[in-house]
Amino acid sequence: MSIIAGEDPNLVFERHYSSTDCDPANYARVKQKKKCPVQGCREKLTTINTYTCKACCQAVCLKHRLEGDHKCPGKSVLEK
Repeated sequence: MSIIAGEDPNLVFERHYSSTDCDPANYARVKQKKKCPVQGCREKLTTINTYTCKACCQAVCLKHRLEGDHKCPGKSVLEK
């Protein structure tokens, strides 16, 4: 959304908001960060606290980085 010089910003916003391009229902989904997939864990995954398991390639938080902590199926399931 861009404003042309001399154009009223309120009118531009109203035009944008009333169009089908602006869907407030998508805001939460777009802004939402990934969370650790382990049941009960609510840790948000960032570049600093994300660990990708070498056995199952699943991204988990550092607390659940060990295979037993995130119910890792292991390499045997991936090789089949």
